Amino acid sequence: MDGAKLCWPWRRWVSFDCVRCGEESYLIVGYERVTVGTRGRPGTPDFEPVRSIEPWDEPYSCKWSSGGVRVSYGERRWTIKSGDD
Repeated sequence: MDGAKLCWPWRRWVSFDCVRCGEESYLIVGYERVTVGTRGRPGTPDFEPVRSIEPWDEPYSCKWSSGGVRVSYGERRWTIKSGDD
């Protein structure tokens, strides 16, 4: 979540720059799991999942609104603004 840039609340997507490779990737931030993936074919809204994470080792929560998403994991907090403007 440290590289998160924007989110799209109606899709539950968050775009981020991978801290390892620098490429843009996407997350689907769910209430029980986070799915990491990439965009599908050019010109389509498809999401291609790469892996899912169930963050059970620390308290996890997310709260979506039209203005963005707030994610908590353990003691860390992130607020990602909506790109729908």
